[in-house]
Amino acid sequence: MLIVDDIPDTRDNLEKLLYFEKDIEVVGKAATGREAITQAKTA
Repeated sequence: MLIVDDIPDTRDNLEKLLYFEKDIEVVGKAATGREAITQAKTA
């Protein structure tokens, strides 16, 4: 899962919450849609 949000604390908190879900793996975090697309293309 790629977390995308413009607020750094929100991204970090979501990552911490999702850590406890065994079937979800956070593979990246991005602040903008463009940044997310770039990361998704390289993943």
